[in-house]
Amino acid sequence: DDRGVSYRIYGEPYYAFTAAYRILAASYGDRHPLTRAFYARTMKLANARDRGAAFHALLAPYEGRARTSADALRLLGDSTFRAALSAFFTGDASLARALADDPSLRARFADYLSHYSFKYPTWDLRYSDLQRVADWKADFDAQLAAGAPLSFSYLWLPNDHTNGTSDKLLNPFEFVAQNDTALGRIVEVISHSPVWRNSLILVEEDDAQNGPDHVDATRTLALAAGPYVKRGAVVSDRYDQISMMRTVELLLGLNPLGLNDRLATPMFGIFTERPDYTPYVPTRASGRLTEV
Repeated sequence: DDRGVSYRIYGEPYYAFTAAYRILAASYGDRHPLTRAFYARTMKLANARDRGAAFHALLAPYEGRARTSADALRLLGDSTFRAALSAFFTGDASLARALADDPSLRARFADYLSHYSFKYPTWDLRYSDLQRVADWKADFDAQLAAGAPLSFSYLWLPNDHTNGTSDKLLNPFEFVAQNDTALGRIVEVISHSPVWRNSLILVEEDDAQNGPDHVDATRTLALAAGPYVKRGAVVSDRYDQISMMRTVELLLGLNPLGLNDRLATPMFGIFTERPDYTPYVPTRASGRLTEV
């Protein structure tokens, strides 16, 4: 980040495509042939297939080779990787040539790649959320070992979407049990780590409009965990998704992205000045949790 906030995205492919587009537009302008080729190609991918899964398939063999900007810069020196990245993003060799010829573009792409986990998969119900947590934990442990934990991590745990009522993979109860256990595992790992004293974990459910309740169809579930989060308290302040975003921005010292988050109510009411550093001990896993 321009303000020096270290971060990594785990599983959110929207970042991968928008961040790359912004680099090209900033470097060459949005009307440049390379930028337009990127846009046309990624729109075509979006209409034809799950482009996030396709991007993950491209990156996964290179896991561990872009943990830092310096690592990613060396990876971009690999002509085979450069060619594969170009074929994916533009459908030809134009991006590969630009990355080879333009050191500034190469440096910006290296920084961008270092913020995206190569191993962590996007939407794929065949991949367990518990395995996603194991993948994240390996990266988290490496950060701690290097003495450089990230300031911000964004994780997808998508399997509570389930596969409808189908049990071709798992039934809905088994998917949700898997998802709940995975989330508990993340809180457990962080709460037993050296960074717990300064941590805040914020969780929200995707696709809130698919779960209408007795008040409003757009209400969603949210969870906050951390030493400075109130325990056993009822907070009746009205918060929304943008409140959560504004809270994160304030904690990281980031400026608002626009008017919506600038005017959003920060989640001040959930915090206490008296921290409780007790680590999280998970409850017994649901009996619906499977070995798969």
